[in-house]
Amino acid sequence: MTPITLEQYAGPYLHHVDLTLERRSAAIDLLAAVNAVLAMAEADGVEFERNPNTRTLISGNGNGGFRPQACPIGASNSAHKQGQGIDIAEVLGRRFARWCLANQPRLQAAGIRAMEDPRWTPLWVHLQTRSVASGHFVFIPDGTPPHCPALPEQMP
Repeated sequence: MTPITLEQYAGPYLHHVDLTLERRSAAIDLLAAVNAVLAMAEADGVEFERNPNTRTLISGNGNGGFRPQACPIGASNSAHKQGQGIDIAEVLGRRFARWCLANQPRLQAAGIRAMEDPRWTPLWVHLQTRSVASGHFVFIPDGTPPHCPALPEQMP
């Protein structure tokens, strides 16, 4: 697996004024943590496939990595808009989400501080390098109902 680059993460916003030096630095830290996690997951047998829209491991159509401040996707202070969040495509099922749930201490040791609850992210895994206010590692991103059932690793 080829690591995710800053150019891939920034996508169409690589030269956008909102990708400040501070956010670029945060993005570099994020990618170091995410690439370490991806390498661990791959070593454990998780297979990844590139998103056909971005031709990378990043989900979506161009907003799964960095987002400028005016982007209507996400909250105004979202981790994506600060260079601290990324969505990894789940085109081969939920294997990566399940691996992340089962390996939270390893993600935390790599520098990942939170992930969105997979019930709200059926086609991607959202990882970020900043903690959320609740203090929970796996957090619910908004007040909408879940978009899919819980994974076996989420069952009591």
